[in-house]
Amino acid sequence: MELKVNDDIRIINDDVFYCVQKRNVVSADKAKKAENIGKETWESLTYHGNLKDALKSMTDKGITTCADFNEVISFLNLVYKKIEDLNLKK
Repeated sequence: MELKVNDDIRIINDDVFYCVQKRNVVSADKAKKAENIGKETWESLTYHGNLKDALKSMTDKGITTCADFNEVISFLNLVYKKIEDLNLKK
């Protein structure tokens, strides 16, 4: 499963845990090879035993990527919509 709220924050899972990840783009100063510049990578931020805790963490981590209050509200609305969609699938 992959639950992507926006382009920067997602939850992935396997049979054991749920992982909140943040998207990074390899910059010129961090790239070890020129062909890696601009490539997308996902950094694992937190691990959880259930989706509820992962959603809480995703909300906390996602808010830190927001530049202003309007972005925070937009992000929270996306999270609430994803939770609602998950509840409807049950």
